[in-house]
Amino acid sequence: MEKIKKHSNTALKIISLILAIVLWAYVAYQDSPDISHWFDNIPITEIGMDELDASDYHVMSTDHKTIRVKLRGDRTALSKIEPDDINVQLDVSGIRQEGSVPVRLKVTVDSANVSVVSFKPDVVSVTTEKMMTDVIPIELNLVGSPEAGYGIFDKTLSYNGNPIKEAAVRGAKSVISSLASVSTRSVSVQGSQKDGVVSVGLMAYNTDGQVVSGVTFEPSSVDVGYTVLKEKSVSLNVALTNIPINKDVTYSPTTIKVYGSEDVLSGIESISSQQPLDVSGAKNGDKYSVQLSLPAGARLITDSSITDITVSVNSLNDAGSPKDNDEKDE
Repeated sequence: MEKIKKHSNTALKIISLILAIVLWAYVAYQDSPDISHWFDNIPITEIGMDELDASDYHVMSTDHKTIRVKLRGDRTALSKIEPDDINVQLDVSGIRQEGSVPVRLKVTVDSANVSVVSFKPDVVSVTTEKMMTDVIPIELNLVGSPEAGYGIFDKTLSYNGNPIKEAAVRGAKSVISSLASVSTRSVSVQGSQKDGVVSVGLMAYNTDGQVVSGVTFEPSSVDVGYTVLKEKSVSLNVALTNIPINKDVTYSPTTIKVYGSEDVLSGIESISSQQPLDVSGAKNGDKYSVQLSLPAGARLITDSSITDITVSVNSLNDAGSPKDNDEKDE
């Protein structure tokens, strides 16, 4: 009996010792103030960009986008920390030079029970460039075609009701030097039958035709206007003078498309040249530019009053008719 009691006391002591060790470990785990932990890939936030741009400098690149941060605190507090709770700031507002500039990071954590021990790297290399402005002509970008039987005319660019031809483009020196052109964003005239005015932004392109980012425009948007006129095919009358003897001289085309309002087009059946065309020295296939007399309100698709014609010159036989192909003069 005494032997059994002795064994019971030993077992009880062992169990008590185990419980004491577990309790000590639990308390130590909960209360230890010296636990630390590394957090990886914490993103860097750039601040002070507006102040830097106002001083005519611009950040082109940095040698790090993320860092490692070591935090210290009790286990419970550390277990609740998320990457979003760690703030890494790169303040570029004080940079006043071009090239590579070292800037020290500032790291904070959103927890009263956790502190920042260290972070790597602690300094980031920032590459900056001087800002500059260039004035570049604006190209108008209309896409698509109007409804069949109509034409687009009077393409205009304006800003605040005033005509505009150029835009001031601002950006880093290397970016501005790469610019080749500036155009409006595309304006669709597909299927149009009526005049239009559209407000659109601008885009910059380099010599390879690629869109250039990182620039600003002044103005930032423009108004694109256009007129849509109806089309009509009419006879083209060109008076030919000094036709050589025994020659038959004709021209093509003999019809031409003119554009205008319905009221204007309703009174037009033919268009004539302003002056007779001297064909005394004409050869078969020669081309001529002819000035036309356009009625008020009538226009050509080229927005000019000049059109091109091609003359055909054939020899006449004794009967005064054009020779057959095998009888024509060489």
